[in-house]
Amino acid sequence: MDFHSSRQAVRSLLKNKATSLLNIIGLSVAFALCLLSGIVLWDAYSSDSNWSGSDRIHKLQRFGYFGNNYRFTYSFPINSEEKLSSFSPSTESVTLPGWSNRKLIIDQTLVERNGAFIDKNFFTVFPMEAIEGSLEQAQLEAQTIILTKSMAESLYGSESAIGNVIEFITKEERTNFKVVAVVPTLPSNSDLHAYKFFIPIQQSTNAHSGQVFIKLKADFQDDSFWNSLETYIDTAFPLEARYKKGSYEIKTLEGDKFNQLINKRNDSTLIGLFGSALLMLLIAVSSYISMSTSMLSSRAKDIALRKIFGASKTSLLVSYFIEAILLTTLAFCSGLGLAALLMDYIGSMLGNDFQLFAKHRIPHLSIAWGISIAIGLLSALYPAFLISKNKAGTLLLSQQRTVAGGGGTLRSILIFFQFAIGLGLSFSAALIYYQLTSLQQNDMGFKADGLLYIQGETWGKNVNAKHDYLEKQLNQLPDILQTAQSSLTPLMRTGLNIARIIHPKSGDPVTQMNSLYKKGYFELLGIPLLAGRIPSANSKADTSEKKHTVYVVVNEKMMRKMGYDTPESMISTCLYTLPQPNAKPTDNQWCYEVAGVVADFQTSTYTKRPIDALMFVPSKSYTNHIFVRFKTENLSDLIQSIQSLWQENYPHLPFKYHFPDELLAEGYRTYSTMASLLLYTAITSLILTLAGLYSMARYVVVKKYREIAIRKVHGASTLEILKLLILQLLKPALPGTIVGLIAGWYFIQDWLTNFAIRIEPQIWMTFAAALFGLAFFLIAISSNAIKAIKIRPAEALHYE
Repeated sequence: MDFHSSRQAVRSLLKNKATSLLNIIGLSVAFALCLLSGIVLWDAYSSDSNWSGSDRIHKLQRFGYFGNNYRFTYSFPINSEEKLSSFSPSTESVTLPGWSNRKLIIDQTLVERNGAFIDKNFFTVFPMEAIEGSLEQAQLEAQTIILTKSMAESLYGSESAIGNVIEFITKEERTNFKVVAVVPTLPSNSDLHAYKFFIPIQQSTNAHSGQVFIKLKADFQDDSFWNSLETYIDTAFPLEARYKKGSYEIKTLEGDKFNQLINKRNDSTLIGLFGSALLMLLIAVSSYISMSTSMLSSRAKDIALRKIFGASKTSLLVSYFIEAILLTTLAFCSGLGLAALLMDYIGSMLGNDFQLFAKHRIPHLSIAWGISIAIGLLSALYPAFLISKNKAGTLLLSQQRTVAGGGGTLRSILIFFQFAIGLGLSFSAALIYYQLTSLQQNDMGFKADGLLYIQGETWGKNVNAKHDYLEKQLNQLPDILQTAQSSLTPLMRTGLNIARIIHPKSGDPVTQMNSLYKKGYFELLGIPLLAGRIPSANSKADTSEKKHTVYVVVNEKMMRKMGYDTPESMISTCLYTLPQPNAKPTDNQWCYEVAGVVADFQTSTYTKRPIDALMFVPSKSYTNHIFVRFKTENLSDLIQSIQSLWQENYPHLPFKYHFPDELLAEGYRTYSTMASLLLYTAITSLILTLAGLYSMARYVVVKKYREIAIRKVHGASTLEILKLLILQLLKPALPGTIVGLIAGWYFIQDWLTNFAIRIEPQIWMTFAAALFGLAFFLIAISSNAIKAIKIRPAEALHYE
């Protein structure tokens, strides 16, 4: 019976190809999104659980305040591990890895990697075995480095990394480190995953760490431990007088990433992913039930013949459930492939490296497959019930009608969900695309056309002297119109420094961002001067005779932050530096005297703060970016010419350049990816809604076959027949449309709070979406409505 039932199930799937394909597409998209959501949650929840005693490892961070609102992370000296370990006998070990981004020269090529300076306790808290070399040698010898397997393979391929020398660049110094050990690549869901190399502490005694990892003993039971530790740290590591005491954050390492994932306002991405997964699953299941129920009328003869030839109710049910298992298995396999394609996009959105087909995923994928089978079987329950309910004679005599009546409430619920989800997702996706399009078309406050950024470094006077020489060389190229230098690159928010000043009106301490610039910067970018003038570090007129005074430029946002209403009113204002909290302005303090106010321009792609309050300080040397205004018909030749000049001046530094439009697109890439995901989900849901509504319309026409015929006999008009069919389906579709659009409206209103520059959704947009839903509804039922009109009463009543 099992073989026969399986054969019948396969034959049924092949016979109803279109319906099977639509069901597979819908379920595969839903399964793919659910798989991605599950992997994101599981990786976060199980983070760092691979370490021995991970439940006893805690991460401590200490925060302080400068002024009233500037919160910073306190950095402990890395060699403080013994001082912290000796605090309590409950402590097994303490380590303070200091994060570091380093520039390395490998075979005359400069690369950047993240690593950590580590103390002697690091491998006690985080036990690792060396794949090659010796960890003990790294602790004993100077100028040594430990690589992870992934970094060793990226640098040396299949060859051994041991004994190779890596050259580090720090400012104008170069230091050689010998590779003495290789450790396994850290898990992608580890809090330490970013570390690609480790340098023992004795080689960098000035290193600091903003996080302390404390491993407690297994018999730890001291409830007052953490309060006592905070008191001890406040005494042993006192804050400077100008800082105020802040708070402590102490979390268990295991699962900390899960807390970070849930608490971050990166949540718009998570809400988009998880919400899409759940809604897509609901609509796919609804569509599957709708289409399966509708197809039963066309399968009535086949079911009846099988019953006549001895097929039991059980065999029919088994055959139908096997069909559901086969369909959901095909959908799950398709969903796996789709999830694999989307994995990199989701990883880039959430800043992680997710792996779908890793060994440790096999049990998870098996469980997911089992859940998908359960979903398929539950979805098949109602159609299976209808199959088994009718007798063979009834099916043969009434094969033009539905297999069974009843179930009107369930069908109404299915239509309600399909419309609510389909139109809600479509409405949300349309407004999200509108928002992102508006962002990328928004006036950035500077002239972006024909502009190129050359990214450099601030590594001392010699490097900056080369920058000046390079700028002169660039100006000799025929396609270059103008050049300038600055530490701030619009849209990248790089090169900003912190200045601590006194608010000119309230007297409160304020943390202020400032940037260095050279002559021609504002003119090249086309940023309007609203009041005053643009001072230059090389101009005698701007060389102040006042002691400790520097002329600066501020933007409009800075002007408003300082409490001024007009650009003219802030000219000549002196912004004093802050040596001590609540200090009065004195002759020993520096004065940043405002010489000019410029218009705001977009300094970053941070959605909540695209424009910073800035103070621009003229500089003779320390700037790191060169800006080029060009006009050419052959951009590739110009880039090649600029690159040649760069390599002539900086042979060991990579040539990095950016265009504003590319930076803008990259800055909003996470949101664009989420929008694309939501759009494709919305399109799929609309297709499934269309198929589901079509199936339900077909089901209603067949179910009301005799009623329509009798109404025609009694003189019912075409309009009355259409009204009967439309009202039957519109009753659940209309509330579904309203609920979907209201839910979409509130979701969009909440999502838009992530943006300082945002669209304002209008009521007419909701009405337009409702009209679209009405048109969509009419398209879905049109063919079945025509069938209802063409029903011949004599033929319909013949079998009755």
